[in-house]
Amino acid sequence: MNRTGSVYKIAAMILLILVAGRLVRSHGDFSYFIVAGTDFVNPAVTPEPLTVQQGQGYDGQFFYRYALDPFDFSQDKYGVHVDHPSYRHQRITYPLLAWLFSAGGFYGLVPIALLLVNVLSFFGILYYMRKLIDYSGSNAGWQFAPLVLCGLYMSIARDLSEVVELFFFTGAVYQLQRRAFLLFAVYASFTMLARETAVLALFPFTLLTAYYMRKELNYRNIGCLLLPFLLPALWKYIVLHQTGVSTLMEGTGNLGMPFTGIWQGFQQNADVSTTKNIFQLIFWLLYFAWQVIFACKVVAGISFRKGQAASWNQPLATVYLVWSVFALFLSVSVYADDWSFMRVLALWNMTGLIVMMMQKRNPGNYFMAFSVLLVACTIGRLILRV
Repeated sequence: MNRTGSVYKIAAMILLILVAGRLVRSHGDFSYFIVAGTDFVNPAVTPEPLTVQQGQGYDGQFFYRYALDPFDFSQDKYGVHVDHPSYRHQRITYPLLAWLFSAGGFYGLVPIALLLVNVLSFFGILYYMRKLIDYSGSNAGWQFAPLVLCGLYMSIARDLSEVVELFFFTGAVYQLQRRAFLLFAVYASFTMLARETAVLALFPFTLLTAYYMRKELNYRNIGCLLLPFLLPALWKYIVLHQTGVSTLMEGTGNLGMPFTGIWQGFQQNADVSTTKNIFQLIFWLLYFAWQVIFACKVVAGISFRKGQAASWNQPLATVYLVWSVFALFLSVSVYADDWSFMRVLALWNMTGLIVMMMQKRNPGNYFMAFSVLLVACTIGRLILRV
């Protein structure tokens, strides 16, 4: 059995356990993955019956709303009240794909389509990781590396957009390295429209790669490099105009003073008064420890030596360093929830994997064993917890 076939089979086995486990727990209800909450979803009004929890729910409920009709800008529709329409609607890639996979928002198919898009995107990440390995001549074992990103499984389990974001980002990196400028424009545009924070990765990567490729650039190629930044700006303008909101950005609450969010996040998880809280603190510490160890390994291995791969090695290394600084400024609204920071930092971690792969660095057997154990615990936790 070759390694390419092995990675897909292992991924399929992991996802089968995750999906089957959550479906068994929900008695076969795909809407369980949406994690809708009564604060924003009225189950008496939704076009199809949904599993709705008491409380706020999670962001999947807003992706579900826009998957029903991505071009309807109403704040209240289909039994869903969108808290910040201009902020939620700008992340259109994931619900748009689910809308297409559900035959134009067919009510009964939307919950299934939301899950299917994420599963296919997960395999797409593995596909482009293999392409990048072949392009760089790195060890084929690196194709297994994306399997240790716990944030991706959290996104799949709750109908969130990080898996789609990473698929298009990994594809964009590959397309630009092979000078497929038009395909890069497509992939990068969908990345930006999946999560606007992707600009922290795409902008420095595109700018620095363009510098290395400056002798190859013409007006058409320059236009392709600019499109991923112009198209999301146009979509954001349309959303603002249609919703009648003047605020350009409503996610600034996710930023704060450096290290403050991390410390406050730990403090909010330090309550050990119940068994549930104890386990929650343990998981928070394990995820954070993994994040710190991995970041140290990537940063320690970064080299800016000139060479054949400098045109994409150095831009991606710079992207990782930019995200390293950005991660320190994330507020408690991100670090209070281990589901949140492992997902938000998934693009940073994927970039780190690619950087280590290009630099031909070995993450170490102990770290990989820790990663595999953490993935196994995460899958179990996602099955047991809503």
